[in-house]
Amino acid sequence: MHKFNIIFMRNYLLHLKSKSFITLLITPIISVLIFAGIGGLVASSSQNFDDYQFAVVGDSSVKSELVSKDKDSIDTSIKSESTAKKELKKDNIDGYIKVSKENNQYKVNFVGSISLDSDVKTDLLAIVNKKQSELNVKISNVTSEQYKKLSVKPSFKSSITNKEKKQNTDQTSNANTSSIYVLIFISYFFILIYASIMSTTIAKEKGTKISEIIFSSVSPSTYFSGKVGAVIALMSTQMAIYCGVGVFTYFILNMYPFFNSLFTSQHVLISTFIGNIFSINLLFIFIGFVIAIVLAAICGSLSANVEGAAKSSQPLVFLIAVIFGFSFSFINNGASDPIILQVGSYIPLFSSFFMPIRLINHNANLFEGIVSLLIAIAFIAFVTYKFSNVYKLFMLNNEEGTFFKRIRSSLNNK
Repeated sequence: MHKFNIIFMRNYLLHLKSKSFITLLITPIISVLIFAGIGGLVASSSQNFDDYQFAVVGDSSVKSELVSKDKDSIDTSIKSESTAKKELKKDNIDGYIKVSKENNQYKVNFVGSISLDSDVKTDLLAIVNKKQSELNVKISNVTSEQYKKLSVKPSFKSSITNKEKKQNTDQTSNANTSSIYVLIFISYFFILIYASIMSTTIAKEKGTKISEIIFSSVSPSTYFSGKVGAVIALMSTQMAIYCGVGVFTYFILNMYPFFNSLFTSQHVLISTFIGNIFSINLLFIFIGFVIAIVLAAICGSLSANVEGAAKSSQPLVFLIAVIFGFSFSFINNGASDPIILQVGSYIPLFSSFFMPIRLINHNANLFEGIVSLLIAIAFIAFVTYKFSNVYKLFMLNNEEGTFFKRIRSSLNNK
């Protein structure tokens, strides 16, 4: 274990301090910070941004007080309920509030395409409650009935059309599609990047006496596990940093009224998107990374030298590109679950792309996802164990030739 820790930390710190990793790490962060800065400028110049427009009809005293508190959210040009209905139908307003008084009780009825803005609702109920209390005291006598009359509360009724339900459904659908795209692109680009890092790292020691010296004091399985573990830790470090930056950016943007209102209006989309990403789907991305890194290590060990690492990894790159291309044909087919997608969702590496699509589209359940993960983990354990036994042979073989010829040549020297 001590030798593994030394190999692991040496390779991890070596990658962590490299200029290529630092560039790879900070480039997206700088892009995010630039976006946040632009967002701040937009927010500061959007002081008159209004999310909602409502009309108030009926009791004039309630309307005048409400307008004095929420003038920007209320269309004062609408005087009657009939006009309000027409404007709502044309989508010129988001809803209207009708305030009436019947049998010494204030009644508030809201009709809209979306829910009444929470600030407007709070101010409205405060005004009506106050007026109801004044009315209760006015009509009450000093009798036992006084307490009953004082306990009368205003009535509030809200009718929401199907438009808001449709908006929520549309937001969920958009979030599902967006999260699938994000997962696929993250898997594809990060797998390619780290597969290249892994194959190059392994290939650097080909054609030198370093491998012979190392294998004389460290078992091939320990050395291989340490180098692969270091790259996996490097990838995990980068993802953890990105998650931290993402959370930090969200809270910074949420301090601006513009983005706060935007996040509130799109809360279904945002919560669904985050739920799709930070779930079992994230495990599929991670497992896909590990599989690709292990396979890339095999490709790197089969190269004749570091210059041939890219050529040796071509079969893996081609396979990943094929999976990536296939994934796009299944993104917008949420209602269908083709057999190729079902089968592929249980095949290691394919499953890292296919199973999240099925899970997000509700074509597979959590149990099926766990089964797929277990198969992928078993595949990693099997390949790692088998390859560890022949890793030394592959590393010490420097013969040129095709991919399969080098495999044959290495195994013949066993």
